Amino acid sequence: MVAGLLVEDLAEGLLVRLGYVIKERRKKIVFEGVEVAEIDYLAEKEGEKYIVEVKAGRISVNDVRQVYTNSVLVNARPMIIARGYSNASAKVTAEKLGVEVLILDEYLEIVSIDELSAILESVVLSTLSKLLLAGSSLPENIDEEALSAIASSKTYEELKAKLKNPNKIISEFRKLGVFTLSGDFNVLRVQAEIALQKLRLFKIEKRLKEMEEKIS
Repeated sequence: MVAGLLVEDLAEGLLVRLGYVIKERRKKIVFEGVEVAEIDYLAEKEGEKYIVEVKAGRISVNDVRQVYTNSVLVNARPMIIARGYSNASAKVTAEKLGVEVLILDEYLEIVSIDELSAILESVVLSTLSKLLLAGSSLPENIDEEALSAIASSKTYEELKAKLKNPNKIISEFRKLGVFTLSGDFNVLRVQAEIALQKLRLFKIEKRLKEMEEKIS
């Protein structure tokens, strides 16, 4: 989770250093009223628009095809920032489709220790703040059983054995603001546990308030 956010921060720093202006982050691509994709950055340089995908690892052929397809939908130039190519096919595909590729490993050679330290500190603080926001918006009719199932499951496979439609439930929790941070299943599990603890505290506070009202 932190590694992924660190890569995103490095990528954004690279874009800015190269003269790109970040116009939007996490831009949703809507085609004929339907959301078909989400891109990491919409950037601009010298009047030209770019859609930018950031990969923590190396680029595959599918990654290249995806960013190219998205660029056609929004009429922008395609770009990927990653640590390199997974194989020669990915590099050839990128060249043939005109997908610009920026290699992060090359960028790291010109980044100072102070810059890396500042980026890492920013990522850690950002991650913690987003985690603590989990469960900030808890409706009274929240599915506590589903929340508990997510919090107590060690893997997504284990969760599927407990819930019939986990993807739909997770999506609903995101819409409700219960989950505020994207990531792997461990990220969801931690957020579910935080939300569950907040829900329990809310219930305790509510009972104490009711007791105070009865006494008074």
